[in-house]
Amino acid sequence: MEQYHTYSPKILSVAAVFTVLMVLSIASIATAQPVPVGVVERVQGSALAVQNGNVRSLTPGANVFLGEILSTGSDARLEIRLHDDAIFTLAAETSFVIVTFTFGGTANEPRAFMRLMEGAFLAVSGAIALAENGNMTVQTSVASIRIRGATIWGGPLDGFFRVVLLDGTLATLANADGVVELNQVNTGTIVTGPGASPTTPNPWGRALLAAARATVAFDTP
Repeated sequence: MEQYHTYSPKILSVAAVFTVLMVLSIASIATAQPVPVGVVERVQGSALAVQNGNVRSLTPGANVFLGEILSTGSDARLEIRLHDDAIFTLAAETSFVIVTFTFGGTANEPRAFMRLMEGAFLAVSGAIALAENGNMTVQTSVASIRIRGATIWGGPLDGFFRVVLLDGTLATLANADGVVELNQVNTGTIVTGPGASPTTPNPWGRALLAAARATVAFDTP
């Protein structure tokens, strides 16, 4: 069965008010029928979903719906699997929303568009990112990240917004000031802030890779 859904909050150009206005924009659009686009795989600590003034706690097996703000608490982790089998893991104090999800059936342009409002994430490609004409993109306050058959981590680290290719073939980071491709494993780029172009990709050392992975790692039972 085809799944074609679009949720269209306003795109903002002022980074300082990005998160606040995004929340207001998302909350202002009523959804008559919640549209499931994934499922919760794992939760550590407190994780919530917020939409249209409704708040619910997330537990393993719970549906994830289009347009919800997924939010994690202090020391929390949240892992979700989308219907194309892409996996997203959210770090502590992260807010994330799935804006558009087009997949399955007669959809000839599979597409997933997400917004990282704050925090850090790990993404593992699913069918959309692996499709020749697929487009899986995560928009942040400083750049957009297109994922193509890859596992990537993105978020703030050591005072900078960083993105690193952990596995796979390609991820592209772009904003109005520049575009870079990550096509070698364990290489990453930095965007120092709005108005700054992504830096030339460089290899990450073990310490930096470990620090990034630690932000999305679940505690061992």
